[in-house]
Amino acid sequence: MPAADGRVWFTSKYGVVGMIDTLGERTEDDCPKIYAAAIQLFAFEDKIRQLFSPLPEGTEEFLVDAKKAQADQDIDRLPEIRKRFRDLFLGKSDFAEQIQNSFSVGPDGVYIVSNMALYKLRFNDESKKIELDPNWKGTYSQGDLVYDNDHKIKPGHLNDGSGTTPTLIGDRFVAIVDNGPEQVHLNVFRQNDGSLVSKLPLFEAGKGAVENSVVAYKDHLIVGNTYGYVDPFKENPTAGGIMRFDFDHEAGEYKVVEGWPATGHFDSKTATPKLSTPRGLIYVYQRDEEPVNGHHDWMLTALDFRTGWRVFRIKGYFNKGEFDDNVLRIVERSALGKGNYDRKVFNNIWGTFTFGPDNTVYLGAYRGFLRFWSDDDMSPAQSVTGKD
Repeated sequence: MPAADGRVWFTSKYGVVGMIDTLGERTEDDCPKIYAAAIQLFAFEDKIRQLFSPLPEGTEEFLVDAKKAQADQDIDRLPEIRKRFRDLFLGKSDFAEQIQNSFSVGPDGVYIVSNMALYKLRFNDESKKIELDPNWKGTYSQGDLVYDNDHKIKPGHLNDGSGTTPTLIGDRFVAIVDNGPEQVHLNVFRQNDGSLVSKLPLFEAGKGAVENSVVAYKDHLIVGNTYGYVDPFKENPTAGGIMRFDFDHEAGEYKVVEGWPATGHFDSKTATPKLSTPRGLIYVYQRDEEPVNGHHDWMLTALDFRTGWRVFRIKGYFNKGEFDDNVLRIVERSALGKGNYDRKVFNNIWGTFTFGPDNTVYLGAYRGFLRFWSDDDMSPAQSVTGKD
């Protein structure tokens, strides 16, 4: 992902953070130089002290030696340091830090969440190194940036940590959802120093997981529950629900908006809810709670952002005789089930949807693309179809 200055950042599942320096010196082959670092090294001591109690024997000596080797840039000692690290921590715990979400780019840093902590990184032009934002370094000792985590993969999560790409809220805050035991929480931090602004419980205890990013607009946040969405080709009874939080300027923190949505329960278990600011509508892609011919159909639902009242809902469909998918019959039967196959193809399996011109919404589903649209004056939908 490009940063604000044009440099390109990347991450890997196993904790490598890298930057392609499109602005700096080039190699002899006229390629941009690449710089990389391990996410495990940032706030290393703070993470060790918070995650291990008691500390493994030999930890204090190891921390002294590791910090000295890092300060001296003693490359020859790295193999020894790595081996001692593995012996002390990796063999006795789940301390193998990973990155399985995307990341966000701000004007002065890159925000990355691992399955352990939230970071704000930058590239130091003088030392030519990727480093932690200096204003964040002291905040890790407070414990909040190493977020609550039972290190279990909850039903509806893809890994054993936060499922949310960090959401930047203007130039003030950054929001993630943790992986706390029993109950997950919305965590909002200040961008300038990483200090905690709000930590708020989400959904019913034992029935909450958030694998999609937090939706932010001005002083408002929307969070959808993905708990229970495990097998996309089954009904997946899910707890569902969406919640809204508004920033209270007097209190200096976020508070839940009680009674929102006004029309009750909505299950946005797959696609991240999307807000259309010109229309004042927030969209969720969900399954109908009332079965039709024994199957809960997928639909696009629009809510009034202010009140949470449902404005409309639309089911995608194939006109009779139009559906001519080339999937093998054995796949149709074993993976999708024998009945209502043409309905099941509308499952979007975590895929998001996109606003287009002319009041159009595009969504990628299991066997093709869907298009929902209305006329210009936003009267009830005139023509709604899905095509493979």
